[in-house]
Amino acid sequence: MLSSLKSQNLSFAEEDSHGFRFYASAILLGCSLLSHRDYACSEAGQNLIVSLFSVLPDIQKRREILSNLLERIEDQSSLGSTAVLQVLRAIGARHPSSLYPFKTILDQLIDYMEFFSTNDIRILYQFMCLVHLSDEGQQSSQLEILIQKQLFHPESLFKRIGCIGAACVISHLGKLELCLLPSHSSL
Repeated sequence: MLSSLKSQNLSFAEEDSHGFRFYASAILLGCSLLSHRDYACSEAGQNLIVSLFSVLPDIQKRREILSNLLERIEDQSSLGSTAVLQVLRAIGARHPSSLYPFKTILDQLIDYMEFFSTNDIRILYQFMCLVHLSDEGQQSSQLEILIQKQLFHPESLFKRIGCIGAACVISHLGKLELCLLPSHSSL
């Protein structure tokens, strides 16, 4: 089948310098599956995109994956947004340091927070904690400033978002503390 595609001179069938084929089509397929109403299809799309991000070491290809995900957030329903945010959280859990170069792109998600459900806000803040708090120092202060602005905002919607964010940061930091504690068996 590959030889027939190559004979048709389809550009997406070309092999790149790392030997990956069809990555652009796989990205589009994964993103399309994310918005499917069937849970199994949506989960397959999530797994495909997380796997693609893991196996594609090229920053440009990873940027393309993240850009496609962000486009889904911009023009999707709640169902699609939740799936995209779950993918981002899964990528962040597996590869937190690899997301740091894309931090400015990913921070665009903050602009859509007010349109998210409570669950989506929680998933987004869990993801933001993975990105911002994986590197210690100045990055965490940006997240703290955002949450502080939301907590002191006059509108209750933003206060609620800030409360969710603060709870996620506390939960994330608590998990980090538990990892640093000596195990019970050594006591």
